[in-house]
Amino acid sequence: MLCIARRGGPQAGATALPENSLAAISRALDLGVKAIEIDVFQVDGELWVTHDRRLGRVVTGQGIITELSADYLRRCTLPNGERLPVLGDVLPLVKDKAMLNIEIKGANVVPLLKAQLDAFVVDNQGSYEQYLVSSFDHHQLYQSMHLLPNVLRVVS
Repeated sequence: MLCIARRGGPQAGATALPENSLAAISRALDLGVKAIEIDVFQVDGELWVTHDRRLGRVVTGQGIITELSADYLRRCTLPNGERLPVLGDVLPLVKDKAMLNIEIKGANVVPLLKAQLDAFVVDNQGSYEQYLVSSFDHHQLYQSMHLLPNVLRVVS
C-alpha cells in the first residue's frame, strides 16, 4: 500500500494543519509517508501551492488566483500564519524523502515546472524518478510528456 499525503497532509481533526502548507508537508514527512501530493497554479512566473482557484476558503484574500498578481499573493497567508508557499519552498523540504505528486491546476504551468525541476535536480544531484505530474488538463500532460519525459504523468 502506498500512503500519499493529499494536499500535503491531513486537514481534519484536533491536530489539523492547513492543506498545502509547509507545516502539513513537514509533518507528513515526519510521519513517514511515501508520497505527498500538492497543487500548483502559475502566476507571474511563480508556481503557487494551493488547491483552490478562488481565494478565501483556506488562503486569505479574495479573487481568482490566476487573475491576481504575485505581489498580492505574497501577502496572502494560511490559517496557521504561513505565507502562501511556492514550489521553490516545497522542493527542498521534500527533497528525496518522498515522492512528490505535483498536480497542475492552472494554465501555463509545464514550462516553469520543467525549469524548476531541472534546476533542483541538477543543484541537488537528484533524480526525476521521485516526481509525478498529474492533472485534469490533458494538454499540459501532453506538454509535460515532451518537456519532462523522465517524469511520470497521471490523469487526475
